Amino acid sequence: MWVGTMPIALENFNPSFDRQDAEKARRLFELLWPSRKVRLACAQRLAKSIRYAHQNGESSWSVTMFNSGIRLNAGQVEVLRLDANDCRIIFHGPIAVRASRRFSVEYKRTAPVYPAVPVPSGVCRFDSKDIESIPNAVWKRHELFIRDAVAAKPTTPHRRSFSDGVLRHLELLLHTSLPRPTYVKNNAHERLHEICIYAIRTLDSLDTEWLAGGSFSFPEGKSWKEAEKQLALAKKRNLNMAILFADAAYDTRAIIYKAVIDGISIGRNATEIRVSNLKKLAVPIQKTDLVIASSGKKISRDHRRSYVVCRTPSGLDLLETALDPIPVTEDLPSATEARRRLVSHFRLERNRALVKRKKLAHQAETGGLACQVCEFDFSKYRSLGVGFCEVHHLKPLSAERAEVLTNLSDLAVVCSNCHRMIHRNGKCRTLSEIKAALNS
Repeated sequence: MWVGTMPIALENFNPSFDRQDAEKARRLFELLWPSRKVRLACAQRLAKSIRYAHQNGESSWSVTMFNSGIRLNAGQVEVLRLDANDCRIIFHGPIAVRASRRFSVEYKRTAPVYPAVPVPSGVCRFDSKDIESIPNAVWKRHELFIRDAVAAKPTTPHRRSFSDGVLRHLELLLHTSLPRPTYVKNNAHERLHEICIYAIRTLDSLDTEWLAGGSFSFPEGKSWKEAEKQLALAKKRNLNMAILFADAAYDTRAIIYKAVIDGISIGRNATEIRVSNLKKLAVPIQKTDLVIASSGKKISRDHRRSYVVCRTPSGLDLLETALDPIPVTEDLPSATEARRRLVSHFRLERNRALVKRKKLAHQAETGGLACQVCEFDFSKYRSLGVGFCEVHHLKPLSAERAEVLTNLSDLAVVCSNCHRMIHRNGKCRTLSEIKAALNS
């Protein structure tokens, strides 16, 4: 009679990222099944069950990677679990197979395994090294149960745990291709490499590019050598590499846009990055949820560098995005407005004490809070505007490689209009440039 033993588990497993990582899937397979023969047998069986589930319902199944094994769900229930020494096959009963010392068979006609799939069913349990000893009759009845499970629940609720890294590793291991469920966008444009890039651009420039169609290029002072290497690897695998953008001007914690990197050109003094398919996220995600590829550590809350190579977050391709912008046309006489909508957003908590000290110092020196570019003072609005101005960083934080100490001399008092012009189109112009433009 078969008896299970203690489970084997992958260390430092992070479901949010590792489920999309083919390399992590490879490590798990080799940890669970050191014997290549057993590894191939488990992979082939899993691939066959995946194909059968897909044939019965293209949105009805999901494969999920855990730190100790792989699970295939059809509908809302588990139909196959493969780990090191406690594998489970769910089958449609009755079955003319008796238990042996290599596997057990549990079946009661009046007690289905899952109430949600009310058909005669049972469980076959075995050690992974004995997978080839499982009779073909069990696998045939297993496929019948997959059909039953899909019929009971045509759309699986396990979409968010879908682990594309497992399927990509199976494809490499077995030299084959496997289907993806219809809820996973499964073309080369949207299937993503396990590595992505975190970067920062001003919200104004991102909004402008989004409205213009979402394809653009931008320069970066740093040399993106690792990103260039990863992009070449992604293209070799017919995958796309994502880039995630936070707002450089106000809030680097909230990732508000995602796009696909089309090309990276490294020059002598700068790197040019070409992107497309820029999409605004309906709900931003936190940069502190991203894991740095080289260290395996999460990006810190106060991280200010403009370029980080990260692991692609789980389900990035499934994140809800805002509706594509409607092009402005001259023949649009009217449009519906004032629809009430709940929007979640984040704002970077800057050092309010430093801003207050700058205002006090400028007021003490000049007698007011006039803009250092156009000399407009909000006190012209009388009591409503007294004490109001905007404070601008002369040295943009996005250009710094690490945390910096900001002095009052690094700040400038400006009005809202001049501040917008300083940062327009993603740049950071000097005060003298804005003065020249204003007086020309």
